[in-house]
Amino acid sequence: MTFADCQPKAQVPSTSPCSAAARMAAFEVNLIAWGPTLTAERAAGAHARFVSEKQLFQESDILSVHLRYSAWSDNFVNASRLALMKPAALLVDISRVGVVNRQELADALKTGRLAGAAMDLCDPLPVSMTDPILDAPRTVLTPHMGWQTKETFRRAAAMSVDNILRYFSGTPAHVANPDALKISRPRPGRGK
Repeated sequence: MTFADCQPKAQVPSTSPCSAAARMAAFEVNLIAWGPTLTAERAAGAHARFVSEKQLFQESDILSVHLRYSAWSDNFVNASRLALMKPAALLVDISRVGVVNRQELADALKTGRLAGAAMDLCDPLPVSMTDPILDAPRTVLTPHMGWQTKETFRRAAAMSVDNILRYFSGTPAHVANPDALKISRPRPGRGK
């Protein structure tokens, strides 16, 4: 089951909710989707049936959360929404920290209200030993690495090398803070 807004195919990165939905469709599962701006047409384009938010929580056997963090999505998956889920359901969280209330998820797992959870991020890293999710049963945690495959790792490594080489050749790419480039600094191998 997918929980997300889907973008047009040309804009879909390999880690997007639409990409995940397309992969799940290969297993001939009944995909359902909801998102605050998702339409029935876009859901159908991702091989999913558009449902209401409440239906998504009530009907999902596996609920995969793909929300961006915002004031609107803060604490979105909370005790009241978790209570709507089937006791045999699994929650997969690959959204941003703050979307799923970790304490309330841990409580649902400890009381048997939810069968299991997988979370692809911990905040802060390294995870605090007081994080409630560490004591929750039937939980798998990864340090924001669930997206990483051999292909994405190679691509990220190649992009990193390219960025470094382009910076030293005077044609930087993928610059997050262009103002930092305006400050003159000595470069290794170039004297001053």
